[in-house]
Amino acid sequence: MFADKDEIRWVFKLLTGKEGCFDQDKIEIINCETTADIKACPGSGKTTTLLAKLVLLAKRMPLKSGKGICVLTYTNVAIDEIKSKLGHKADVLFTYPNYFGTMQSFVDEFFARAALQCYYGARISLVDNERVENEMYDNYKAKEWPNLSNFLYNSVCNEVFSLPTCNLETYGGKELLVKYGLIKKNKSRYILVGKMKRICSLPSNEFSSLQISKLRDFRKEGNSKIPKTLDIAIQKFVKSVKADFLNKRILHSGGSLVNFQNPTAQEFISIKEKLFKKGLINFYDSYNLALRLINEFPFLKEELAERFEYLFVDEMQDTGNVELQFLNKAFDKEKIKVQYFGDADQAIYQSEIKEDGCIWIPQSPMEINMSKRFGEEIANIISPFSLSSSSELHGNASITSLKPTMIVFDNSLDVLPKFTEILRSSKINVDGEEYNLYAFAKKLQDKDPLHRYNVKAVGWIGNNNEHPDRLSIKSYFPEYTKTKKPSKKEGNVTIHSFIYNKDNQSYQSIIKNLINGILDFLRYADVLNGNIYYTKQTLFDYLDIQHPSLLIKLKELIANCAKLILDGKKQDAIANINIFLSGDLYKAFNYNSNLVSNYCGSNIDGVLNVDSRNESTVNVYKGNGIEIKVDTVHSVKGETHVATLYMETFYHTGHESKHLWNQFLGEKYETTQSDSIKKEALKIAYVAMSRPRYLLCVAIHKSHFKDSEKIRKLWNVIEI
Repeated sequence: MFADKDEIRWVFKLLTGKEGCFDQDKIEIINCETTADIKACPGSGKTTTLLAKLVLLAKRMPLKSGKGICVLTYTNVAIDEIKSKLGHKADVLFTYPNYFGTMQSFVDEFFARAALQCYYGARISLVDNERVENEMYDNYKAKEWPNLSNFLYNSVCNEVFSLPTCNLETYGGKELLVKYGLIKKNKSRYILVGKMKRICSLPSNEFSSLQISKLRDFRKEGNSKIPKTLDIAIQKFVKSVKADFLNKRILHSGGSLVNFQNPTAQEFISIKEKLFKKGLINFYDSYNLALRLINEFPFLKEELAERFEYLFVDEMQDTGNVELQFLNKAFDKEKIKVQYFGDADQAIYQSEIKEDGCIWIPQSPMEINMSKRFGEEIANIISPFSLSSSSELHGNASITSLKPTMIVFDNSLDVLPKFTEILRSSKINVDGEEYNLYAFAKKLQDKDPLHRYNVKAVGWIGNNNEHPDRLSIKSYFPEYTKTKKPSKKEGNVTIHSFIYNKDNQSYQSIIKNLINGILDFLRYADVLNGNIYYTKQTLFDYLDIQHPSLLIKLKELIANCAKLILDGKKQDAIANINIFLSGDLYKAFNYNSNLVSNYCGSNIDGVLNVDSRNESTVNVYKGNGIEIKVDTVHSVKGETHVATLYMETFYHTGHESKHLWNQFLGEKYETTQSDSIKKEALKIAYVAMSRPRYLLCVAIHKSHFKDSEKIRKLWNVIEI
């Protein structure tokens, strides 16, 4: 057995601060020493269960085999949480031969760097989707690419000159239009292929003057749309297309380009490889480069098997096809114990490229179906939204959640004010004391100012500007704006990667890492030396000429911080770097000063910087003395709220109530159904409705609401 009862109780107290023990299903997972998939419902304590395994493994270090463990997550937040909960007990986990970090940083460090050097003689300067997309587009515009231009032009023409079958009679009828070669079939539509000259010369004995006029107007309108539509299509294509160098094919949402032999594909590849030689890659590129390297040098897989005895991956449901390929290719399950933790029902991060958007499918998983987050009242409502018909979600008996509320509205602007009224009037009982719901939320905020907003209103789609009749977050809250997060970059967006680097064993190695940290920040802040990023030499040369006194200050900073690190005063070093980046260096380069707090703000020992981690006041509804954070469902994944309002929005073919009404009625989703849109809607709803601890509200437009005794039995229906 991996751990006895005493060890289980000890680690339970360590992680929860309470006397007691884990539930039996979690004990079985903790004791599992074989390759396994672990499926855990929202708020189940999945990460705590993984932490328990890690703590117990830390006690056994070094392992008898001499090998280590590899722990991969998808966000730095998850890493911060683990470090804060384990404290110094986790120190051994962050030393060789162990590895602890994000999936992206692992791929870059172990494979992508070497692959880029091997194939293109380049060093990674940046791993970033947005920057590479913009570079691709700029390169496309800088030179005419005849095959690619023609491909996109034809695609646009098919779009702007598309006629539904039902409209053909308006223009003369199908038979007549075919006779004169004016249309061609494209799925359920017809494309007008006749040019203006041909349309103007149509015989008046077969076409009426009105029909000819309508054809001319349709053609004219299409011609006027082409330039703008083409530019949008070019941007969309160039920015979204992916080059699979391992299998020598092109992937994109249209699916028209297949392999590298295609002349259009070759033009695209020439742009892509130009960026590779500059050291610019996106996240997909890093995985694809890694796969190429492993495929060509299979001994690399053996080296991982010699180093790691265990692989743990958290939030496995966020794994796309290329990530899954990498994991399967890099880690030998015959030699490494591989355990994936996740919940397929919460897989809401999907690629627009189907071939790249497949998700992890647990195989005979060990399951945790009891949530510690909310009571049975919410669990019963959420359970039908699960894609897995075999899973039955259970709530926490010690939490008395309120009966979920369905707000049925005519005017979407009335929803948030009504939600505030509900918050004011709702009472909850916590540990024998009665609280007003919002007052309790404020009490928690005072205890933990880092979680300022624990009452939130969320929706799937931010805005539908072109279709105001289609509900979006903006319909409920007109001030809503999509907040731009700091661009991601290679590895961890933090100075801590360099301050706490395992190579910091000598004064010189610390000096080197500190310089790299400063350079890394300049890349993060998108500070360029011409059109490339600064190196140590080019930065020092520039400062020596333009800001000589600043160069002296930079060298003094690095020397002083190196001494602080050697003395164990790493937080003091971080504070000094923060001051330098916010002051002297900012004056020289004038970057976005807000980036400094993002880069330096997260305390690796778990003491978080309040100022840098407080949520912005953007997208906050204020009414009735209450503040409610308004955001997308994707932004709140992993959060726990006191109360959550889920606002229905329009996606592709309809509002959530159209797709999911049977589930709102408590009917289990039938797995035989193959509607991809419905499956997406189910996962979005599942994530949104599993955030609250005490109160779940859902907003449904009255035109979508179908009143019945059954719906009122399940929901507290409030019509406004």
